[in-house]
Amino acid sequence: MRIRNTKSIPLILFLLFICFVLHAQEHDYIEYQKKITEAENALLDSNFSFSINKYKEVFNQYSFIFPKDAFIAAEVAAFTKSDSLALEFLKISIRYGMRIERIKDNKLFRHLVQSVHWKLFIKNEYSLLRQQYYCSIDMNYREKMDSLFICDQRIRNVSEKWYNNMIIVWRKGLARKWQLNCKNSLDLIMKFVNAKGFPSWKTIGVDGINCVNLYPTRITSSPALIILYHYNYPFSEYGKFLLDEVKKGNLNAREYALIRDFEARIYEVGQLWFRPKIKKTSYSNYEYYMRWFEQIPNMQIENEDEVNIARDAIGLSTLYYERKRKSFQNIHDYFYNDPNRLNFDLFYYDL
Repeated sequence: MRIRNTKSIPLILFLLFICFVLHAQEHDYIEYQKKITEAENALLDSNFSFSINKYKEVFNQYSFIFPKDAFIAAEVAAFTKSDSLALEFLKISIRYGMRIERIKDNKLFRHLVQSVHWKLFIKNEYSLLRQQYYCSIDMNYREKMDSLFICDQRIRNVSEKWYNNMIIVWRKGLARKWQLNCKNSLDLIMKFVNAKGFPSWKTIGVDGINCVNLYPTRITSSPALIILYHYNYPFSEYGKFLLDEVKKGNLNAREYALIRDFEARIYEVGQLWFRPKIKKTSYSNYEYYMRWFEQIPNMQIENEDEVNIARDAIGLSTLYYERKRKSFQNIHDYFYNDPNRLNFDLFYYDL
């Protein structure tokens, strides 16, 4: 078969290329994270208009949205007195698992949840969005992860029963039992990852009613993450599985960075005289500086340029903006108590 109009070939190829680029972008959640980071950085700079527009751009491009990203966008819209836009962002957040009590507890939404528009939404749309959410997650997968998590917590509760883990010093067999349980659980989880994706927001949904809920006042998806955090070598043994899961949207980039830096934290704590010693690995130094260190606003990091390059590679902000995030976190109650100041939940992925 001969193509008569050869002039149309370049146009067809160009359109195919555009479709390929858009399809690739849709499935690359590192690009998603980079755009979310732009929106968050603009928020930290009080550039609310740019922040809102960037959130809208991301939400229109991707088929899965992390619920707290939409929740933060709604907070920005509510702060700028745009209740209609806040409601649209909250609908996205609810569609992907946000619990309604979390919305009602937020002071920024007090005016919205008392409005006629909110009442009509609850009456006409809320149940449908929740149904769509439940249809999109794998509840059998969730139940398996919850059972592994409950077993982990049972051993943890014994090991941390009193004196800040000192019992582990005297009962080293308990520490070995906990680590063996973590490893067996993680080996099983990684088998599931190959078939179903990493068990988190996209695959098993948020923690809450009828399932594990370690942090009742937060929105989390934590069972597999907590087990990774409890294992001494989470990244050196399982990190190779995880970056692809970030790209697919099965694991949030900040959580990926936390897993990586948790191994450095475990090594650091394990060198204290009263803790069981942890062997040094190639991941025993911090790469992203994502641990829960309260001193980060004033912390000097020798290789900061290298850290920023590593953070950018997975879509995270520079340490300049990470410091601004931590500054918000350290005076969180201050923002709550002053209605003229911001109270944005930017610490969501740092469990």
